[in-house]
Amino acid sequence: LHSEEWRAFRFAARKQLTPDTYIFRFLLPEGCVFGLPRAGLHVVFRATIGGKVVERPYTPVSLLHQRDHVDFVIKVYDRGVMSKHVDSLRAGDSLEMRGPRGAFSYEHGLTHVGKRSAPVKQLAMVAAGSGITPMMQVLRTALLDNDSPVELTLLFANRTRADIIMRAELDKLAAAKPTAFRVTYFVSDGGGAGDGEGKEDDGVIVGRIDQAALAKHLPPPSTDICVLVCGPSSFNDDVDLALRRLYYPADMGIVVL
Repeated sequence: LHSEEWRAFRFAARKQLTPDTYIFRFLLPEGCVFGLPRAGLHVVFRATIGGKVVERPYTPVSLLHQRDHVDFVIKVYDRGVMSKHVDSLRAGDSLEMRGPRGAFSYEHGLTHVGKRSAPVKQLAMVAAGSGITPMMQVLRTALLDNDSPVELTLLFANRTRADIIMRAELDKLAAAKPTAFRVTYFVSDGGGAGDGEGKEDDGVIVGRIDQAALAKHLPPPSTDICVLVCGPSSFNDDVDLALRRLYYPADMGIVVL
């Protein structure tokens, strides 16, 4: 990976996670890591599609020290020009990437936003749909860092249970470190006549992540918490406003990815 030069990476394989979301694996030179300096940064994909050059940002979910390959979780949209292109790749095809990019990153108990850094003891994440993808590398990195432990909380919203991306891994991480990581799922469509607003079943709450849900399930506001928010723009705006109304610190304390 290079910050200024476009470099081609060979596509290896895909694995389906939900009806419209996949892990896409790209190969690295043997023994090499991808090259991102900190968790949370993203790269830009470039491809010529329909005679036009298209660029889109994506965040890898694999750990920084992963060798030989890099993984991206991508939701394939019907009108997603780049996502459909990536989904059309066959083993051995190449895709150009450049990076790192991004204003937010995390390492060893420090959040970095632009040129500013702040220590945190609690890292909260509020995601909707494919908004989980920029948070997975941060989550995995923080849970492995025994020298700079932080408490991690994830509120994850989806339309249905079947749409919950990487739920098996998230549940596994929470079970392995129950005091370090808590995850709560929300679905807008419970999928059954017996489901009601706010009802929790099999660890899933039927309802939206609104101000009341944030107040109930997130750690309380403090000077050493950072809340990451990622989802559709309307979701981001609503959660950002609700967090401010709950007096979470806007300066370095709320980061919309």
